[in-house]
Amino acid sequence: MKSRQHNIEDSNTFHWSSNSLSKLIPERVAILRKHLKGENALDLGCAQGAYTDFVRSLGFCTIGLDISTDLLTAASRRFQQSFFILGDCTRLCFSDASFDNVIAFDLIEHVDDDLLLTEVCRVCRGTVILSFPLRYHETLGRNGLIYWHYQDHSHLRYYELAAMPALLSRPGLRQIESIEVDPVDLASAFINSLDYSSITRRIIGKLIRALRIRKYPQTLIVACAVLPR
Repeated sequence: MKSRQHNIEDSNTFHWSSNSLSKLIPERVAILRKHLKGENALDLGCAQGAYTDFVRSLGFCTIGLDISTDLLTAASRRFQQSFFILGDCTRLCFSDASFDNVIAFDLIEHVDDDLLLTEVCRVCRGTVILSFPLRYHETLGRNGLIYWHYQDHSHLRYYELAAMPALLSRPGLRQIESIEVDPVDLASAFINSLDYSSITRRIIGKLIRALRIRKYPQTLIVACAVLPR
């Protein structure tokens, strides 16, 4: 199966956090601040460029790369201090060990993940930060609680938490930290769907939350170190 090239309409429909600095996801910002080291960074699948520009603002010489010309045009207009280039993330034009950091948010599910990880490890000599959409729990499907990215039919796959160590070890990465984010709160969704007064919903809500119903993470953010070759 081949991935479909994204465009401006997709980025707006699915509310990509790369659209503007005001939409940056706090957990992603935190892991970038914590783990980025060195002097430069490559942001793969940069889309409209908000994360590229944020990393630049941290003092890194940053390149944003995307395969979509209209997304790059929007990024260049919006973030004129940042640098963007057209390219294929599975066939990068850079030399080995060119970057201290490589970032790939909301990308791996759209491309051949083995090729992407191989290229990332080839061009990076330091830290890699990735996001993975997690396979939704059957409970979410039964209750109609499917997160936005599960409606994006260009996704080629979703990932299991248990499979992460094996997936990341193949290309030569060592996991440093992982964060589960974007939780679907079944209790709140059920409470809000009730056709009762707000007072009654609050009472029912306290009772349901006392049961400690699990929240299901939808995305995994991982920071890794590239292992010596």
